[in-house]
Amino acid sequence: MSQIAPDFWTALSPSASSGDDWQVRPPLAEICPRLLGSVARSGERRFLVALAAGEESVDDSRSRGFRVGSAELVDDRGATGRYVVIECRDAAGHDLFDVIGVDLAFAIATHPPAIAITRVLAKWRRFWGQLPRPLLSRDAQVGLFAELWFFSRWMVPAAGPAAAATRWRGPLRSRHDFEWIGRSVEVKGSSIVRNHLCHVNGLDQLEPPENGELLLFALRIRDEAGAAHVLPQLITECRALLAADRDALAVFETALLQTDYSAAHEADYAQTRWRVVDERLYRVDENFSRLRPSHFPSGLPPGVSEVGYTLDVSAAGGDFVSLPAAAVTLLR
Repeated sequence: MSQIAPDFWTALSPSASSGDDWQVRPPLAEICPRLLGSVARSGERRFLVALAAGEESVDDSRSRGFRVGSAELVDDRGATGRYVVIECRDAAGHDLFDVIGVDLAFAIATHPPAIAITRVLAKWRRFWGQLPRPLLSRDAQVGLFAELWFFSRWMVPAAGPAAAATRWRGPLRSRHDFEWIGRSVEVKGSSIVRNHLCHVNGLDQLEPPENGELLLFALRIRDEAGAAHVLPQLITECRALLAADRDALAVFETALLQTDYSAAHEADYAQTRWRVVDERLYRVDENFSRLRPSHFPSGLPPGVSEVGYTLDVSAAGGDFVSLPAAAVTLLR
């Protein structure tokens, strides 16, 4: 299982230690027992790697949010040893720190620690520069929930984890939220109780790709105190679906980072519970009503640079399916 258990860091609570002792244990013992985890009394999460005689250490303070250095530590048998200590200094980066830990485990299992750590940190350094992030707006939360719901309930079962991860393109500023050869899917989420209204950004958003057809996934959710779903848990479910494929998980985490979602605000996001009211996957064909560039043969009126509009998806017509199992052939 290439995923750090959700309760791993909780079990290493500083309150369980005495004096300056660190509680340590391997987060991924089945992959690399040499990689250890620990939590400092001040709350920072750490990965530790014991160095054998002759192995080089690593020092890195260039990346905001985490620090890498060496330390002489005494283990529970009283033996002193050299360790590389990788410390996460920003709570907003905890999710990414776990992903880095998975990469470290695989890399250290097959390469000298200095080489493995340097390569993994170089891979992820640029993402730390984006921390911290503000709380997502309600509309942004609804949109992200809809994309992740489609990802986990529709795309992964149909196409598999690796394909699903590479097809999620919306956070990377692609025209459609999911794209692959032959087909694209635009995802629209709505929390409006009356009808299924969604905002369309421009005349091109519901135009098919050059190499295939366009599908529209429309998800209607409702804010209810007793509902079953919260955004942080949905993200956890997506990670669990990808846990056996670390490359797919890394692709997913890269996309998630681009959405500006931050685990630092999980408590706020968990306050809003969502009930899924309706979900439909439409074929956006000639029978599906929407504004198109062809409706403006002479171009937009002078002074109008772009067009956005509200679409009632339930009244737009066109064929649709409402169960993921019925869409498998469309999403393969």
